[in-house]
Amino acid sequence: MPVQHRARTVVFLAVNASYAHTNLAEWFLRAGKVPYDWRWVSLESTGNDDQYDLLGRLVATRPDVLAASVYLFNREFLAKVLRRFKKLQPDTVIIGGGPEFLGDNRELFDRGRWLDAVVRGEGERAFGALLKAWDRPGKWRTIPGVCFADARGYHDGGMAEHVADLDAMPSPYANSLDGF
Repeated sequence: MPVQHRARTVVFLAVNASYAHTNLAEWFLRAGKVPYDWRWVSLESTGNDDQYDLLGRLVATRPDVLAASVYLFNREFLAKVLRRFKKLQPDTVIIGGGPEFLGDNRELFDRGRWLDAVVRGEGERAFGALLKAWDRPGKWRTIPGVCFADARGYHDGGMAEHVADLDAMPSPYANSLDGF
């Protein structure tokens, strides 16, 4: 009998300012170059939600990769949740993106690793490349915009590849408006 493998799962955690908002980064990443063999799960929350309830929901998804966009308004909340999650699920690769990582990220990795990698700049191409290499961190060094730390030290991948022709990107709205 052939061995059945569990589908690889990526969870995108959107911590919004309120439930009246939505996270467009998740829509763009999902519409971009995400490898076809990944199961995509979206989880939404706000910074006012119970951290332990959210943590339970995250653990129940059993992700191989957990991704989140980090902004000034959700950084503290996400850091608390993701630090706890990493202790419970140390093998899950946690990837951060968003405006909070546009600068120098070295200090982030020196203070404790609640993130395995961050994407600096536009994430549509870098995120898909990270998913393709999620279990081979040595390959992460070849992806523009990816910053991380490993046994060899801190790696700064510069800025992510810029998407010059936005019309070449798939529309994030094509499959995202069904729930509205």
